[in-house]
Formats: sequence, structure tokens, C-alpha cells
Amino acid sequence: MTENTAGCFLRPAEASDEELLLTWANDKDTRKNSFHTRPIQPEEHHRWFAGILSDKSEHVWIMTVDDRPAGMVRLSEDGNSSGHIFRISYSIAKPFRGKGLGTCIIRLMEEKAKREFGGEGGQLYAEVKKDNIASRKIFESLGYAEGTEKAKDCMIYRKNIEDIR
Repeated sequence: MTENTAGCFLRPAEASDEELLLTWANDKDTRKNSFHTRPIQPEEHHRWFAGILSDKSEHVWIMTVDDRPAGMVRLSEDGNSSGHIFRISYSIAKPFRGKGLGTCIIRLMEEKAKREFGGEGGQLYAEVKKDNIASRKIFESLGYAEGTEKAKDCMIYRKNIEDIR
């Protein structure tokens, strides 16, 4: 596990996390900030989650705070690129929002990425809806390159793994 001073930990996602992640994914605010806003059906989620757990290019962790699940973060390796380029996805469970845990989960993920992929170069990036101000502020505060517009409603933030401190 990884820890920071706030007592947050990351642990690998397990099969037993499937229902929890579906609940978090279907939260109203999570759907609003997602690019695919429709609710996720249990069968669809089950297929996706089983695939994620067995895919070596996907890395999913659960953040815990005081031994309680508080959020998830995922790195998806971009198969179209040479080197390690990962797309970041994350969410914080509703009872834990507004407490600075978005920054915490990204920092913890960065530590893991640097340890596991840092010697090989690489880059992290996040696609964030323009109106998701909280996520935009998190990436900007953590030194991600100022967002570039991907589409009219999306910004992309980038950071080289070697620049993680």
C-alpha cells in the first residue's frame, strides 16, 4: 500500500469491489462529470470490470481513508503510443467529496506511476470536461501542463512521469 500524510492509502482493486465501483460510477455527479452520462447497467459494468481486472494495460486502485473506501483511480495505457502513456480516470465517493481527496488520490497514483513506470519515461494525461472546475484545479495545482482543448467541452492535462516529485 501507499500512504501520504493525510492517512490515505491505495490498494489494488479486487473482484469484491465490483458493486462498490458500480455504485460510485452511477452517482449523479459522477455521471454528470463523465463523458458518457447515461447510467451504467450492472451487466455492462460486470463485463467491463472483469475485463479491467484481467487487462495488464489497466491499473485500478481503491483509495481508503481510515480503512473506508473513499475513491478510485485508474490508469489506462494508451495502446496507440510508444512508451508508457496513461490516461487518468478517478472519482471520489460522495461522502468524501470536498475534503481535498481528489488531490490526495492523484498524488498517490503519481507515486505508483513513478515507481512502476518512471524509469521508462512516459506521460500521464487526463481528459476533463471544461465545466468540471474541481478536477481542472486539481490537475493545475499538481503541475500538469495547462489544459489544451480537445473538443469544445474537454480539456487535456499532461504531466511527464519523470516530473513527478
